[in-house]
Amino acid sequence: YLSTRLISNQFADAVKPLSAGDRIRQITHPNFRCVDGTTAAQVLVDGLEPGMEDDGSFIVRPHILQDPRDRRRGFKLTWKMSSENQVILHEFVTEEGEIVGGEGGVAERLLLRGDTYSELDDVAANYVARCADLGSRMMQHRSYFHVASFTKKLDDSVLRKELERRTATNAGTLAYILSAAPNSDPNAAFTFCLSYQLPGRDLTKILIRLTPSGFRLAGRNFVDPLQLTKWWKRHLRKDFAQLVNQALSREREAARQAERNDRYHRHGRHRD
Repeated sequence: YLSTRLISNQFADAVKPLSAGDRIRQITHPNFRCVDGTTAAQVLVDGLEPGMEDDGSFIVRPHILQDPRDRRRGFKLTWKMSSENQVILHEFVTEEGEIVGGEGGVAERLLLRGDTYSELDDVAANYVARCADLGSRMMQHRSYFHVASFTKKLDDSVLRKELERRTATNAGTLAYILSAAPNSDPNAAFTFCLSYQLPGRDLTKILIRLTPSGFRLAGRNFVDPLQLTKWWKRHLRKDFAQLVNQALSREREAARQAERNDRYHRHGRHRD
């Protein structure tokens, strides 16, 4: 019953289809499906299966090793941010600790985007549902512009054309665009993009990171897109993009340091 229409490559999960020779792990959960990423995305976009119609719907699926050097332990999670815009995301959930519930269970600690969850329903309620709600709010913002044709990067010419149209319609105001920003790194957090062009300057694109607690911009957290854009307008200046990039660099370095410390603790080694 699956639709044959293609889903934008930005949401494709680069994995091989399941084959008869694959040893498939089964997980005991109502949303577990023994499917690959492409099929999972089609099920969610079509919404024909009971319980898969709404934004925030998700599918738990097995992780098939693509590389014998891959030592990750976990499973895949495919979830729907937006039915209207066909925004489907694929996540890898890392498992740590003992398996709970015997055969078909999952580990006692589930790691996703730097946070730890106790069970699958915890992931669904405190990661998927929250991110889907925040993503929906962003896509309902009056300045949101969904570029359906992009794959790995936003097309600057499309953004410039739309900014010109908005500037002509609202003379005297600074036009800006909020849009989904595809990321070629499957391990990177989902991001939105704020695009604008000051007089005499080139197009500026600023990434906004989506987390379960809100939108991260310039080291700050916003739970409402309107709150975010108002803050941006108040602090807008020519070096704003530089300030944002500096904040992102600090966040990335903090994340790398946390990962290094975690590795030390896992192996029983402690720093001086």
